[in-house]
Amino acid sequence: MKDSDIIQTFSNKVLKKEQKSFSIEVMPVEGNIVRPFGEYVDAKTKKSFFNNGVDIEIKDDLNVRCVFDGKIEKVENTKDNGIVVTISHSGNYKTKYYNISELLKDIGEDVKKGDVIGQIDKEKNKTIHFEVLFNNNFVDPLKLMSTE
Repeated sequence: MKDSDIIQTFSNKVLKKEQKSFSIEVMPVEGNIVRPFGEYVDAKTKKSFFNNGVDIEIKDDLNVRCVFDGKIEKVENTKDNGIVVTISHSGNYKTKYYNISELLKDIGEDVKKGDVIGQIDKEKNKTIHFEVLFNNNFVDPLKLMSTE
């Protein structure tokens, strides 16, 4: 067994244990997942890429919601991804929300699960990119979805 296999096995066991304390019950936006977590091939370029999160096509509600209690840690205003918000949560989890057009919370502000943190301008962005990190490693958000 290679070191990378041991690390991956350990990471999966830690994630399963930690997952009990971090379960996504609220999606950041209402919509359909158009690109899941993981490797994909771009239809135009035929190049292989890795999606660090999930891309969700927005339906009618343009509000972006926090998926778990936490604190706004970082806000970046980017050219390509709009406003990017990072929220820190207990248990070494972080969530990142991309393509926000209007921010409704401030850095350092506490947020609760379901709180609206921003809004999307559907004329500019039809999708939101959403990431979950555990110990600064990307995690498939769908594996953290509550089954209750």
